Amino acid sequence: MIYKNIVTKKTWTDNQGNNKVKWLVVGTYKETDDGKQFIELNMFPGVPFYVFEQKAKEDRAAGKEANQEPGMDF
Repeated sequence: MIYKNIVTKKTWTDNQGNNKVKWLVVGTYKETDDGKQFIELNMFPGVPFYVFEQKAKEDRAAGKEANQEPGMDF
């Protein structure tokens, strides 16, 4: 399994005028050995968010016409 940090960057200027950067870990990206991908965000502990390839707009429209399950038109 592959684990990667999901981070955001906070920048500020200190009292001496120096630019400062701090990286804040906001979650984890995980990829299983069989290629499934998902993320977990610290603000939603225990709730996995799954990652799918984004389909072209034409493919999404065709899926809806084929009675694709609602909400699954990535």
